[in-house]
Amino acid sequence: MTILSLRAVRQHAERYVRQHGPTPRAELVKALEAIDVPHDRADAGIRLACTIGRLADTPAGIAIPTLDEGMAAA
Repeated sequence: MTILSLRAVRQHAERYVRQHGPTPRAELVKALEAIDVPHDRADAGIRLACTIGRLADTPAGIAIPTLDEGMAAA
């Protein structure tokens, strides 16, 4: 099954980064592709997470969580 919802992709990206810590963007895209997210949707979901402030993208291309676990549940 292919995941097409950007919201779902964003949530998967956030969850992955919260569980694995700061993650290079390329690795995060590959992790999303591993669960049948198309490449363009994976990139768009990561950009959405960064745009709304749930993930931060460093100049080195590493995604880091912006909220701690307690705040993410709220």
